[in-house]
Amino acid sequence: MFERFFRPISIVLLSYFCFPASAFAGSDNCFEQFKASICVQSYGGKQYCGPGYLTTDFYIDTLENLFEFMPPFTRKLLCSLDGFLVVDDLGDAAGQYSAETKSIELVRDNFFDETLVEDAVYGRFLNYFDENTELNFEWRAYKSTDRALLNSKFGELYWVLTHELGHHFEELMTIGSAFTCLYRNPSANPFSAPLSAEIKSILEQNAAKVPGGDAPSFYSWLNGSGFVSPYSLRDDDEDFAESFTYFVTIHSTSIQFTISQNSKVLYDTNSTAFRSGKLTKFATLDYLIDAYLAGDEAVGLKMLTCAYLDELDID
Repeated sequence: MFERFFRPISIVLLSYFCFPASAFAGSDNCFEQFKASICVQSYGGKQYCGPGYLTTDFYIDTLENLFEFMPPFTRKLLCSLDGFLVVDDLGDAAGQYSAETKSIELVRDNFFDETLVEDAVYGRFLNYFDENTELNFEWRAYKSTDRALLNSKFGELYWVLTHELGHHFEELMTIGSAFTCLYRNPSANPFSAPLSAEIKSILEQNAAKVPGGDAPSFYSWLNGSGFVSPYSLRDDDEDFAESFTYFVTIHSTSIQFTISQNSKVLYDTNSTAFRSGKLTKFATLDYLIDAYLAGDEAVGLKMLTCAYLDELDID
């Protein structure tokens, strides 16, 4: 599940987004068959599925446009779903995944929300609880390619979709939590979070939002930790889905994303601290993706015994 918490504050952003041409070459276009699985719940509650309806065609066309720019493994993941439903409301969530039905539900607002403007997705990286705190952050975006999905007006949709696909990926490829071995082996990656009990409590009670006054020190800590975002601290499953989303949309696409306050960089996805903190998690995701593309779903058993750690390429 990905919750909707929008309290954006200004940030410094450098994005150099570029999928290599090889990422798209030879990818099977399974979307034609998948179209029949895309359903839309009308405002009256009735569901319409597949192309040919005024109610569904817009959503299918939008998803197809995103599909054209997705890397092969997320294409395969999307097409492996048994269902995809656009709904009016999911409470505080923008989307959710059901392991039982192997389906994703996304809120209609992801397609129509007033926040559908360029760079809007980056507002979710900084969210704070105390709205009266003035943090004096800046916001700038630099684009270098037309394929910058996160920088487009549908960046928010792409982010939420990738997050829910991360839950699906964990369900398909792992037994239990994919990062279980890393949690049991602190030397493999330092995941212990030096957070006060007060901040931990606030994160749990307020949809992973950070108190405004603690935001600078929190994001400075987050930069070098094993976690990519406040939301990844909620539980093991959200940690996997968030890490997967960062890996797919930022780490693997040469985006550099920075958070600064008064010219002091607090969080930088291209920094040595950020990369070293997430090294083993990202290597685990790379390992799983290679196994998924090769059709090796038995990798979950190896992860259960932690034998896969010896095979990670983390140089």
